[in-house]
Amino acid sequence: MKSLMIRNAHRRIAVAVVLPLTLTAVTGVVYRVGRNWFGMSRETGDVWKSLHTGGFLGEFFSPLYVLVTGLGLLALVAGGAMMWRRDDVPLVRGGARAPRATWRWFHRVVSMVLALPLALTAATGIGYWLARMWLGWPKERAQWMMDLHQGTLVFGKDHRVYYAIFLGVGLLLLIVSGSRLMRLFRRGGRADSPETPRV
Repeated sequence: MKSLMIRNAHRRIAVAVVLPLTLTAVTGVVYRVGRNWFGMSRETGDVWKSLHTGGFLGEFFSPLYVLVTGLGLLALVAGGAMMWRRDDVPLVRGGARAPRATWRWFHRVVSMVLALPLALTAATGIGYWLARMWLGWPKERAQWMMDLHQGTLVFGKDHRVYYAIFLGVGLLLLIVSGSRLMRLFRRGGRADSPETPRV
């Protein structure tokens, strides 16, 4: 019963934040790759950063966008970790995985690899922008959180681009595989009910 409640909550949160998470993943990768490898101008970078942080929503709603998206991602990471069980991927006759079970296995493995870095980047992203916009911290005081968020503190300015690609592409893989499990993009446009039995 508890496992079903966790799964239901996980799916509902995923449906609620799938679009902002997709936007965040794509814009984060484009911004970092553009700035590091293609000489993207600061002005163009600011446009992508605005899309990444919800700055296009205005000064009041941007922190709320960051907070909701970040907390949604943290909730998905926590819920996913609570569903890491060996018996979570059912087998069909002959011991082979059913197609949907293979997606579930892939989704789980990717989530295991990305759980800690995604949780760290979500927490530091929330902390940085809320400290800057709600607590009035100067950029210098909050910079350590942004350095963790971007991977600069660990990988340096020259190699943080690979960290951004790793996280962004990984998050997109989770979104695609999770959407496949919920059949978000099937004909008719309706997601499976959280109570739908697994294949």
